[in-house]
Amino acid sequence: MSLEISQPPPGDPGAAGPAADTGPAGPRADGADGPLLADAAALRATWQRLQTGFVDDPRAAVTDAAAFVEHTAQALAGALRQRQKRLREMWDDGADRADATDTEQLRLVMQRYRALFNQICRP
Repeated sequence: MSLEISQPPPGDPGAAGPAADTGPAGPRADGADGPLLADAAALRATWQRLQTGFVDDPRAAVTDAAAFVEHTAQALAGALRQRQKRLREMWDDGADRADATDTEQLRLVMQRYRALFNQICRP
């Protein structure tokens, strides 16, 4: 068994890319909320196939698992970088003035940072 991992094109919310996000008012186009990996079900299905392959060829299954985990980790890191970038763009307008972004907007961004932090630290 050999695992072929296809890379989605840049910006494609494919199998391991950032998800279409939802916020308190419904779907969000800016991707500030929601799962970091868009297709967890497909990732889990691939993992199940890898585990099943262990019976027939343990070494190949472990090799494929290592590659798959590396691919998934890279996708997660990329999604996290994109999420952080979008969050920063919501509040960091480059102005030196402390009041450049209103307090309510900052409160909402802080909630999104908290949600992201909780996703990262989820067991």
